[in-house]
Amino acid sequence: VGPDVFDGVLDDLAALGALEDGPSGFGALLRALAPDGLTRTMLASTLRDLEADGVVRKAERWQGRVRRVDWSLTPDGEELLPVFHALMVWCARHERPARPAR
Repeated sequence: VGPDVFDGVLDDLAALGALEDGPSGFGALLRALAPDGLTRTMLASTLRDLEADGVVRKAERWQGRVRRVDWSLTPDGEELLPVFHALMVWCARHERPARPAR
């Protein structure tokens, strides 16, 4: 078994990890997670799911005529951070070398 077994879970956990240092806007989250292959649509879906699960919260505010949405961890989300870190360490330890093309 290797890290690829967690592919579906890692997107959710990566979003939690990106919020570890405090609230963040959608664009900043996308920039932080895009190098890992997370698209705008995937991030929006992930954040909606995590909000429904009660681990992130969305706060809307207005700056003049511009609506700003910040995402942050809830206390339940903060409790998941040690799990996220442990899983990242495990994945790094068990990363398999790329397979040669056939």
